[in-house]
Amino acid sequence: MIKTDTTLKTKNLYRDLKTQVYSRLGERGIPTRQSRRMLLQATFLFTLWIVSYFAFLYWGQQSEVYALLLSLPWAFVMLVIQLAVMHDGSHGASSESALMNKVLTAAISFIGGSALLWESQHCHAHHSFTNVHKKDHDIDTGGLLRLHSSQELREHHRYQHIYAWLLYPLFVLSWIWWGDLRDIIKNTYSISRQRMKRVIVEFVIVKIWHVLLFLVVPTLVFQSFALTLACYLISFGLLGFFMVVIFQLAHMTGVQSLPENEKSLGDEFTLRQVSTTVNFATENRFLTWVLGGLNFQIEHHLFPQMSHVNYPVIQPVVIKFCMEKGIPYFNYSSVMGAVLGHQNHLKEMGRPIFNDK
Repeated sequence: MIKTDTTLKTKNLYRDLKTQVYSRLGERGIPTRQSRRMLLQATFLFTLWIVSYFAFLYWGQQSEVYALLLSLPWAFVMLVIQLAVMHDGSHGASSESALMNKVLTAAISFIGGSALLWESQHCHAHHSFTNVHKKDHDIDTGGLLRLHSSQELREHHRYQHIYAWLLYPLFVLSWIWWGDLRDIIKNTYSISRQRMKRVIVEFVIVKIWHVLLFLVVPTLVFQSFALTLACYLISFGLLGFFMVVIFQLAHMTGVQSLPENEKSLGDEFTLRQVSTTVNFATENRFLTWVLGGLNFQIEHHLFPQMSHVNYPVIQPVVIKFCMEKGIPYFNYSSVMGAVLGHQNHLKEMGRPIFNDK
C-alpha cells in the first residue's frame, strides 16, 4: 500500500498541479479537448469497424475458418473504440460539444452496454471512490475473486492467481447478459425514478441491437447458429479479457492503496487519485493509441475531462510535481511488469488463509 508523506501540506495541492498542467498545454497551444483530432480518430475507427464487420460477413460465408479468423479484426477494432472513443466521450473529454460526447459515448452499445449505467458505474462510482471497499463496484466480483484486503477471504481464493485469468474472458459477456439487468433490478447506483425510465428504455434498445448485430445477422448470413455462436464467444471473450486486464493493471498490482472507506486517504483529490492508480508502458506509442491513453492511468484519474491524446504531454509535469511534493508515482516500464504485479497481488490477496493454519 502506498504511504504518503504525513508532513505534506495538502492545501491547494490539486489547484497548484492543475495550474502547472494547463500552463504546459497553454505554452504549446494545445486545447484541453482536441475535438478535431478525436473526431478524426473516431471516424477512422468506426469506418474500419464497418469494413471489418462486413468482411467478416462476406468472406466468412466461404468457410468456418475464415469466419472464425475474421471475427478477430472487428473485435479488436471494437476494443479500441471502447477504450479510445467511448471512454473519452463518457467523461466529456472528446469535445467541447456535449452532443458529440454523447454520440461517442453511445459507442458502448456496440458491446451491448448501457451508456447511462456506465456513467453511474464508471464516471461517478469508480472515479469518485477508486479502490474503496464497497464503493468502487469495479473491484466487487461477488466473491469469485478477492481483490481488496477488506473483502471476505474464502478457501478458493488461494487459487485465484491461477483461475482469475480464465474468468477474465467472461467479463463482457457477464456484463452484457446479466450485469446491466442486475444493476437495474437492484438499483445499484441509486438512480432516480425518472432517470431509471430512460435507463430501461435504453437497456431494451441496446440489447435488441446487440442480439441482431452479433447473433441474428451472422446466423442468417452463415446459415449456422453454431458457427455464429463460436465467433461470438471467441470475439467477446477476447474483448472481455483485454478490457478487464487493462483495469487490473491500472488498479490492482499490489502497490496501489486499498482504502477501507472513502475517508481513509483524506479529502485531497491529488493524493486519492495518484495513490490508487499506476501507469504502465507509457513509452509504447502504439499501445497508448490502442488503449486510448489508459496506460497513463494516473493522468487520466487526475484529469478525466481531458482528451487522452494530451496525457503524454502533461505526464512530465505530473511526475515532477509528485517528486517535489513527495508523492509516490508508480509507473511500470512494461506491460509484463504490470502483469507480474497483478499476479503477485492475486497471490497476496489469497495467501492470508494459510496464516491461520
